[in-house]
Amino acid sequence: MPILRDRALSLAERVALIALAGVTLSVTLWFIHAYVDGVLFNGYAFSQSMVSPSPHTAFSRLLAVTAVLVGTLLLQVLYTSRSQMTSALRLERNRTRTMYENSPDVVVGLRPDGSISYANARACRFTGRDPEELIGTPCHQAILGSAEGCADCTLTEVVATGRPRELTLKALDSSGQLCWLSCLQYPILDADGSVESVVEVMRDITELVYAQDEISRHNHDLEARIDQRTADLALTNVRLEREVEERERTASALRDSEARHRTLLDNSPDMVVVHEQGRLVFVNSAGAALLGLGHPDEALDMHITGLFEPNGSGISQEALDEVINTGSFDRPIPVRLKRVDGDAIDVELTGTPVRLDGRAAVQFVARDITERLHAERTIRRMAYYDALTELPNRTLFHDRLRASIAHARRNQAPIAVAFLDLDDFKVINDTLGHSVGDELLCMVGRRIREIVRDEDTVARLSGDEFTVIARIQRAEDADLFARRLIEGLAAPFYVHDHELHVSASIGVALYPEHGESPHELLKHADTAMYAAKENGHNAYKIYRPEMGAHAVDRLKLEIQLRQAVTHGELELNYQPQVDTRTGEVIGIEALLRWNHPDRGTIGPAHFMAVAEQSGLMTDIGPWVLETACAQARLWESRSIEFGRIAVNLSAREFQQADVVGTVSRILKRTGLAPERLELEITETTALQDIERLLDVLQQLRSLGVRIAIDDFGTGYSSLSYLKRFPIQTLKIAQAFMRDVHENEQSAAIARMMIDLCLLLELDIVAEGVEHPMQLEFLARHGCHVIQGHLCSVPLGAEEITELLASGRPLLELSV
Repeated sequence: MPILRDRALSLAERVALIALAGVTLSVTLWFIHAYVDGVLFNGYAFSQSMVSPSPHTAFSRLLAVTAVLVGTLLLQVLYTSRSQMTSALRLERNRTRTMYENSPDVVVGLRPDGSISYANARACRFTGRDPEELIGTPCHQAILGSAEGCADCTLTEVVATGRPRELTLKALDSSGQLCWLSCLQYPILDADGSVESVVEVMRDITELVYAQDEISRHNHDLEARIDQRTADLALTNVRLEREVEERERTASALRDSEARHRTLLDNSPDMVVVHEQGRLVFVNSAGAALLGLGHPDEALDMHITGLFEPNGSGISQEALDEVINTGSFDRPIPVRLKRVDGDAIDVELTGTPVRLDGRAAVQFVARDITERLHAERTIRRMAYYDALTELPNRTLFHDRLRASIAHARRNQAPIAVAFLDLDDFKVINDTLGHSVGDELLCMVGRRIREIVRDEDTVARLSGDEFTVIARIQRAEDADLFARRLIEGLAAPFYVHDHELHVSASIGVALYPEHGESPHELLKHADTAMYAAKENGHNAYKIYRPEMGAHAVDRLKLEIQLRQAVTHGELELNYQPQVDTRTGEVIGIEALLRWNHPDRGTIGPAHFMAVAEQSGLMTDIGPWVLETACAQARLWESRSIEFGRIAVNLSAREFQQADVVGTVSRILKRTGLAPERLELEITETTALQDIERLLDVLQQLRSLGVRIAIDDFGTGYSSLSYLKRFPIQTLKIAQAFMRDVHENEQSAAIARMMIDLCLLLELDIVAEGVEHPMQLEFLARHGCHVIQGHLCSVPLGAEEITELLASGRPLLELSV
């Protein structure tokens, strides 16, 4: 027993003890059975019961003893098997643990939640942590050093499916070096088949990855070298094949090749010729046709010398002859081919040395480039000439002006630059159509060309603007030159059964007096032209420096006007329109004013033209309209009666802006009823693009807005637009009211206008009424609505509001 306590029993000793226990139990069972069955129940002596039991008793005892022995034997077998299995399992676990511990790979055991339950020595070295630190730590935190988890981790899938998975990860080892890990995750199942844990084996494949990258690079380089070598070999092979074909070619094969080559050349659209030492030995059909021959054989034995000549391409005849004789072409050469009939054709010549039956020869290819040169000349003409008049355009004009200035500088002679702008050409375009206008421009260009000398340049810059460069003897000749232009244009032009009279405003600048560069001369001529136009049509002006100052003033005014729009220097004044029969205000006209910081209040007559030409009206116009509508809506909200608000629309607004959309949006924003708004347009506006204006006016009328013609009688009055346009009001210009009570002609014109409005059933308003006698004249002839200082001067918003709210009769206040 002490021995048993001191060491563990072996398997044999345990089996012997179980056998001994079985024998002892069997003997003991025999004794107990003998005693109980023989002595107690049957009264036999114990010895008799032990030794000589009855057969039945003996059989029972033997059965019991056998059962004990069999049970002991089975127990011994089961125990032996279990012990062997336990030993084998323990051995296998020891082997597995030994393998894991000595494995060069990182081996960790993972619980289903991802925490580490086991880590081998390699895992500890890889992470630089002890096993106790790793146990219970999430795998991604311990191995990858990531607190967020691994995006590519398949642990959840392995636990859910029970199937192993492989993946590749990037991680940092204990030294902080980046490494690549090949990871295998396989599940450990429990008795019922559920995943108890997961073993993850991670192998460092960094060197393998780098090796594969290096191999890939080497393979790529190798493939590149192979491709290059293949290409070199292919090129070499082609060269070798050519050399072999050249060496293997026999006379018969050469004749066959020449026949095939002749067929190709005969069908070529280009001229192909071959000469030996200047003598033609071959000409194809196209070449014979270009030479003007009936058959190619007619060209044989002709000499190449003199067949081609330069065409201004920069090559001399001697150089061309040398190239033709040697075939040393480095580029195609444009030359002229002389036909047998004496004509010449532009061709592009290329050539190359060849060998015929071992003899040196030269083959030429000449391509007819007549059509190409014609196309190039056409393109050049399109680039430098006006497509309509065929006069030089702006680009060519500047080139010739630069050349003329250089010539004048060398010869110390003056030149004159004239800038012509046709007067009222737009009226012809709009009334007679663009076809008539285009034909007229062509005729004007030809007329100017006839007036000037052949060495002078006439150009069309754009639209109805022409320029002329003229060489003159003295600066004083500029006046004679300009007058000759004015007088030459005075004769009528007959276009499509129309007799048209055209005049021009002309500005002239002189070199070197007014400038020494094309830009300066053209600018100063343009400035002089505008000065001529301001002084009336059909006139000319020679540039003077003060004209430039005027242009500078105009530019300065434009800059200040732009600043005025930005800084809010513009405001509206309001002037009432009064019914003379009742004294009531039936309308208010909004009038634009500029509060200039230095010049005080400026009326629109001083800056409106600048606003139109500079495009500022596209900003000013909508502001005026919205400000006037907002003021009218304010009067409505305060129950102040004003009739309707009248706003002027400029021609620029009709040309560039969406007038209908702008008016509609402003009415919606301000809340003003459309019938409260009256839009005024001038006669000049009415004659510009009539069809479009008619469409716009009809759309405005469909909104409910009233339309009025302002300054009637001062423009190109036409009864046709009074009939076609949807207008309700005509306003007689102030120019006719100024002396209507003193001048019979003015009175007659005014009466005619009033009678016309009454016949057409149009409302009529007389502007500029300042004298009671004017009022008496208007009332006597049926015009009962007036506007002018007799009623009220234009007032600011607050003043006109106070005047309207007072309800005082304006005529009585003015008398």
